Amino acid sequence: MYIAEVETSVVSLLSKGQSPEAVEALRRQVPIQREAFDSFVFQATQWARDDGAADSFSFACERLRAARQRDAAAIGQPVTLIPPSVSDHVDRIVSRWRRIPPIPGSLELPGEEAQLRDELYSSLGGDLGDGRAAAGWRVHSRMWSARISDGFVHPAVGAYLWHDNAGRYSQDRVVVGGPLIAALSAAGEMWGRWWREPQHRVAIEQEITAFASMLGWGP
Repeated sequence: MYIAEVETSVVSLLSKGQSPEAVEALRRQVPIQREAFDSFVFQATQWARDDGAADSFSFACERLRAARQRDAAAIGQPVTLIPPSVSDHVDRIVSRWRRIPPIPGSLELPGEEAQLRDELYSSLGGDLGDGRAAAGWRVHSRMWSARISDGFVHPAVGAYLWHDNAGRYSQDRVVVGGPLIAALSAAGEMWGRWWREPQHRVAIEQEITAFASMLGWGP
């Protein structure tokens, strides 16, 4: 799955010069349907995070639909530890999606696809009046906090990717963006300490997990 490839690259970065046992400790086993769900969210929010073109949402829909067609029993419902209301909503979005020819000269998605993307962002990330990108960031933040607290990614690997590409975004928008935006810089700060303070890593990993458990896919 797509997200596993990204995590593998981070594991390689964090484990340079480490023993095979230390490298293995950074890896996690993830149920296939959860991997497909999290991969969808990760790719579908790339546009919001300036980490992909507008059609990254289309590719996310296409990838999840194709995976379910190949193995509906393994990748269908229920999704491990994801509230049914959330996974059902994603299913409705993906089932309604149809690829539409791009608008010549435009970097934006065609109307109906853009509307579906924006619906995904606002319904799962909340509309706080701070724009589509912020809502997409909140969906991204929910996914990583849940993936960490559910034990499906090592806390340091998850915190690195949770904050990745956020820059000063969360600091600039925290007043209106809410706790899911504030969490972006907090994840980056905790990861930074994990990297700089190897003697405190166990405690910092527990701190990351406890922090992530307060967010996730809950209300």
